[in-house]
Amino acid sequence: MKEVRRLSPIMLGALVMLTACGGGGGGGGGGFPMLPAAPPPSAAGPAPAPAPSDPGPGPTDPETNPPERPMVTTPYSFKLGSANALDFKALLAELQSPEMAGRLSDLTIPIRATPSPEGRAIYRGQENAPAYLHRGVSAQDATSLATLQSQGADGYRVIASSLAVDAGSFMTIFSKDTSKDIRYEYVDAGALPQTSAEAASFLESLNKFGQQGYCATSATITRNGNQVSITMLLGREKPTTARCSFEILPTTPTYAGFIAQGNEKGANGGKFSAALGIDGTPKVLFVRDDAQKSTFKYYATEYTSTAEPGSIEQASDFVKILNREGALGSRPFQQYQENNRYYMIFTTSYDCKGLLC
Repeated sequence: MKEVRRLSPIMLGALVMLTACGGGGGGGGGGFPMLPAAPPPSAAGPAPAPAPSDPGPGPTDPETNPPERPMVTTPYSFKLGSANALDFKALLAELQSPEMAGRLSDLTIPIRATPSPEGRAIYRGQENAPAYLHRGVSAQDATSLATLQSQGADGYRVIASSLAVDAGSFMTIFSKDTSKDIRYEYVDAGALPQTSAEAASFLESLNKFGQQGYCATSATITRNGNQVSITMLLGREKPTTARCSFEILPTTPTYAGFIAQGNEKGANGGKFSAALGIDGTPKVLFVRDDAQKSTFKYYATEYTSTAEPGSIEQASDFVKILNREGALGSRPFQQYQENNRYYMIFTTSYDCKGLLC
């Protein structure tokens, strides 16, 4: 019997996760460039169990408790590329090939480090996927407000924050859904708060823009001489019906608590958006679209593989996990290590349209 290996930390560490900025309803996209996911808690605890299943239906008296319709989600499929995803020209050519038609670059994993670094892209697709157009932008400029506005005006946005090299420069891919006449707009919501006093005014700014449909979060670095600050940008579709509200909450000390918190807020339409550090204490930002009754669920699954670490075979084992969970409508959210075991947190969106899906 082959030895069962857990996916290596070098593979897991390179996975690029997105959180709150999913694709437009049915568009199957990832989202705007994201702030990091909530910081991994330092306290080790038992491996988290998957989210508990939904309770069964209650009484179905049509007047007092009408039967609920099934929640709707989008199943996904994932495919491992064959080109070196660290080479931008090779990555873009593969993404634009007939084989990957209707798919988006979702994340990149390393395959080997010697004699030269090499990676493979994992492409995400869905049933009845639209045709996409893709273009590259210098990673140095990709998160700036000016670039996002310019690309968004043409209907392009960042789907995944994976990076590839072209002539010595890192590049980011922007993609466009050709089946919809949607544009994207952005605003500067202010510098990330460092104190409770700053957090109050920051949250007020977020909620003001959120009620105008700005729901997707991204970060950009601004420099003023030797001073460096991180600024949050908010994005919206145009046109949009979204009306979003934001909430800052304490993080939890364990991953099991982290998942439980996500499910508690997700049951009422709240979704993890970004990690913050306020008064030296880690916090997490949630966002909710008040214009729709969406639900978000989180659960963890362990990685195991019998293949050699860093091999194509191990990458294929990982894609099998993605396809297994993707068939349920789940997408990878964040990976972590606990008690020398490796896990991926998945998230599932139900009854959701717009940039939070």
